[in-house]
Amino acid sequence: MSVISAIQRPVKPKDIKHPLRTLVLVIIAVAIFIVTSFLISKLVTGSIIAPTSYETFVATPMEYSLTAKGSGKTDSAGTTVIAPEVDGTVEKVLVDADNDVAEGDILFTISSYEITQAQSKAQIDYETKHKEYTNAQELVEKKSDALDAANDALQKAKAKGGKEGDYRLLEAAVTRAQKEYDNASTSCDKLNSQYNAAFNTLEQCNTMVDKLTVKAPKEGHITKVNVKVGDDTRKYKDEEGAIQLVNADDLVAVVYIDAQKAQRMSAGLEADVTIKQENSTDLNKNASVKAVGTTPITVTEEVKLAQNVEKENKRDGIFGVIDSIVGFFSGKSSSSNSNDTQQESTTKENTYYEVTLAFDEVLKGIKMGSVCEATIDIKNYKKVYKVPETAVGQNEFSKYVKVLYVDGNTKNQPVSIIDTAEDGDLIVKGNYITEGMQICVRY
Repeated sequence: MSVISAIQRPVKPKDIKHPLRTLVLVIIAVAIFIVTSFLISKLVTGSIIAPTSYETFVATPMEYSLTAKGSGKTDSAGTTVIAPEVDGTVEKVLVDADNDVAEGDILFTISSYEITQAQSKAQIDYETKHKEYTNAQELVEKKSDALDAANDALQKAKAKGGKEGDYRLLEAAVTRAQKEYDNASTSCDKLNSQYNAAFNTLEQCNTMVDKLTVKAPKEGHITKVNVKVGDDTRKYKDEEGAIQLVNADDLVAVVYIDAQKAQRMSAGLEADVTIKQENSTDLNKNASVKAVGTTPITVTEEVKLAQNVEKENKRDGIFGVIDSIVGFFSGKSSSSNSNDTQQESTTKENTYYEVTLAFDEVLKGIKMGSVCEATIDIKNYKKVYKVPETAVGQNEFSKYVKVLYVDGNTKNQPVSIIDTAEDGDLIVKGNYITEGMQICVRY
């Protein structure tokens, strides 16, 4: 190749920019890595706190009537235990449990040879003494008439005049008539005592015979029948008795109220009671709290729970890369999650107290054990707030809500939970909560 041809051949210049661009990119990558590592380390250790955003709502005061709802059954304030008063054998049982009876209705009868024989003997003795006493009374009347006649004869003789000796026979007749009268009176008094004793004995025997027929002492509803035909009545003289009867005029409602609300109740609180009637219209009646039980009743109940199932939502682009880096260094997933709700059943122990409600009026014709539902007015609040359940937190001192102030600062303000609304929100009361405050829902 000649020198001229060599000089004429174009020479391709070398690209001197490529190494420089590579160096710049490496420096930028190293710088990003260093800064990113620094920021991640600070986030993991908590040295840098990202600004917190709050979901809030405005506190609005409201009036609220705290009520308690419960269900139960009608009952009687008192149970009359009917036990046989005499010994014998049960002959007939004329009622069953769940029967309504009127005062004087026969419940069961008893047979007793001893009592019936004693009554027959007393009846005969009474009739005998009655006859003897009647005859004695007649004899006293006769002797009284004879004495009067003797005295009249003596007085007439004296009126005619004559010697004293002429009256001796008449005077002897008066003395004899007086003695006979006195004897008849004494005998009559004895027979009267015997007659009275026989009468009292017969009355006692009649009472015993009457007790062989056991009757309802008052109108009511029979809740239990222990007595059986052929049984010895002595086995029914315990506290259980032969028959148990509740007074229809003393009807009450016994309902079961959640423990937290029952503990706020006292006697006299007003209540509305709905009594369920079979094959009839339900009855709505006014009542008041008569007594609140002191023994808690724990019931295991099946409830439906909402189970949250998390789904991972990965962000795209640079945000997804940052999430991955943060997750790598912190050991946690930094992607946002969404929740799907699934229903499942579980069991929960709830505690109730027995509350007795007295009706404002006497109720007739209500069947004992009728299902009833009650709403009890506990207290009216003039100023409370309705907040989502997520707005209420708990620390070692009390429950609280987080208030967001205009300067961006927050403060936990103590509250007390009054009730849970039907939609699940909480009714709270707080001395430091005022209208217009920004209450944080999630934080």
